[in-house]
This record gives sequence, structure tokens and C-alpha cells, in this order.
Amino acid sequence: MAGYPSETRKTPDGLKGKGRPAHTSIERKTALETAKLGTVSSHDLINELRDRGYKGLIYQTHGAASMDFIRIAGKAAEGVLMASGPVMDPEDQPDSALTKKPGLALNTAYEAKYGPTSRSQFAGHSYDAFLVLQRIIPAALKTAKPGTPEFREALRQALLTERDIAASQGVYNFTEKDRYGLDDRSHILLTVQDGKFILVK
Repeated sequence: MAGYPSETRKTPDGLKGKGRPAHTSIERKTALETAKLGTVSSHDLINELRDRGYKGLIYQTHGAASMDFIRIAGKAAEGVLMASGPVMDPEDQPDSALTKKPGLALNTAYEAKYGPTSRSQFAGHSYDAFLVLQRIIPAALKTAKPGTPEFREALRQALLTERDIAASQGVYNFTEKDRYGLDDRSHILLTVQDGKFILVK
């Protein structure tokens, strides 16, 4: 797991401490972007910034958009901004967003089984794979029989020709040149307010 070195070391501003990150002159900064691997190390860094008097904006990476980030960081998470897949907050998306209905469906079922703060981008990615299959398999069945080379080709063609496959993490349109298949509808901007993710509008 990524984190700070365990040995006591002297930081550039003259402070000594076990595992303290070397940040200097942060009080005058208006915004910082952090990139730490792992929820715990992200929490440590943000707490350190707060402790040293930093009051500006903090931008976290996409990987911080998890309920564990809020749980571990606590009050230090308040006001932190981060990009995320839409599944982390379908409730605040406009009704016109094609990602809203799939996201609500997944989170309702997932949180009913695993708890009210269990929603996850990883669950969203897995769920979306099945939504894609639900769209392309019926199309492939129209032209070929399962278990044949022709069916595998029919699946490939369906994947490349079906349009606007709405899912929890984006709207998929695969092509020969774009195997990622996503556009700007695959990300939202979140912040933490009162211990919850909310959509930045």
C-alpha cells in the first residue's frame, strides 16, 4: 500500500515527524490536486494539509470516489472535489441523464444487500458489462446460433453497431476505432458535504 516513509525524517520546512509529507508554503495556495494510491494514504495527505492550515480547494483523483474515502477521512473529506463515474450519485443527476435509471437500479439492489454505504464504482463496471450483453446478445441471436464462429462474429458486429447503450457508468457507443466507447457522460464532478457525496452542478 502506498503511503509515507515510516522513518522519522526532516521535512524542508524544518519540521520533524514520523512519516510527515514534505509540503511547503501551502497556506498561500488556492487549489491543490492530490494523487495518492489507496484510501488510507489519501486520507493521511488531506488531514496533513488541513492540519497545516491549508484552506483552499483540494482536488482528488477518480480513484478517491468511494464510500471508504469518506468513512476514513471523516471531517477532512469535507469540500474535497473529485471526478467520478455517474454511479456514485445517480440521485442528483437530471432525469434526462441516461445514466440515472441504471445507476439507481444498481445502487438500490446493491445497498439492499450490502448496506446503505456500499455503492461502488467497481460494482458499476461489472453491472455495465451485463447491460451491454443484454443489448448485443439479442441482436446477435437474430443472425447466428450460439456456440458457432458466426455467433461470435455476430456479437462483435452487434457490439460495434448498437448505439447509446445506457448503463450506470456511462453511455456506450463502440466503434472499430473506439473500443472504450464512452464520452463525457461517463464522468461527473463530486464533492463531499455533510459526510455524503453530492453532485457539483
